[in-house]
Amino acid sequence: MKLALLFALVPMLCSGLDRFTALSLIETGDNDAMVGRAGEISRYQVMKNEWRAITPSTSYRNAEVAKQVAVKSSTNVFKD
Repeated sequence: MKLALLFALVPMLCSGLDRFTALSLIETGDNDAMVGRAGEISRYQVMKNEWRAITPSTSYRNAEVAKQVAVKSSTNVFKD
């Protein structure tokens, strides 16, 4: 699984895509309406409780809002 992800991610990054575009393509194929099995929402497959902790917006299908949430969520995950 990790090897398949690596093979999918490397060409995307080499073609100049930023990491959030690559993540969106891997997670949902840029499908803003996708809902994961565990209830993940948006093109970035963010859990609803994480989304709500970041914004009161329910615009799960808005690509710009979704990216703002994903960026903020990633900074929460990786902070020291």
